[in-house]
Amino acid sequence: MHNDVDNLPNYTISEKFIGFAAAFPEYGQFVFKSSLAVSPTYRGKLDFDKIKYINKKEADTKEVLRLIHTDHEGVSIASYTIIENLHEMLFFEFTEMLKQGLQVKKCGLCGRYFILQSKHETEYCDRIYRGKRTCKQFGAKKVFNERVAADPVLQEYQRIYKRYFARGGTPFENYPGSKFHGLKFTEWSKIAYELRQRYCNGEITGEALIDGVQG
Repeated sequence: MHNDVDNLPNYTISEKFIGFAAAFPEYGQFVFKSSLAVSPTYRGKLDFDKIKYINKKEADTKEVLRLIHTDHEGVSIASYTIIENLHEMLFFEFTEMLKQGLQVKKCGLCGRYFILQSKHETEYCDRIYRGKRTCKQFGAKKVFNERVAADPVLQEYQRIYKRYFARGGTPFENYPGSKFHGLKFTEWSKIAYELRQRYCNGEITGEALIDGVQG
């Protein structure tokens, strides 16, 4: 499986991990050191504020016990993993991502890796790419422009859109016979956008799109 890179998106997370384990068998027996610690609690949860305070004061055992029991909240036994080098840190991160089902993808615009935040596939990340716009915003525009360049129907749609936009906020005011008479450009553009999306999704024909937006 590890040589079949082109088909990786088609594999489940479990299948990808099996392929990884087969390609790198040394990770099949990877061992982390762990330990237990007594930690103060507050309202049933670890009291991190008190832990920070104890560490900052470098308190001795008696002082630690006094601080722990001051508010009568008690303590909890907490387990933790000991990370001793970068190699262990990276593998720990890797296994935690597997446990949480997180998937990583390479941005099609900036080339950096990002975590998919939803089940919907996306080719671009949310990092700022230029100005205040993100890779996702630039990427979506790039994909649409490429599609327009290859589709005469969308080219005609763009010409109609630009023509009505150039007429101002009320492009149909001087055309009483228009089916859009009385609509503002923003109102028409919402109708046009929905029709364009339906065309791009294959729900209507190109003829229906042009007829639907032309007034």
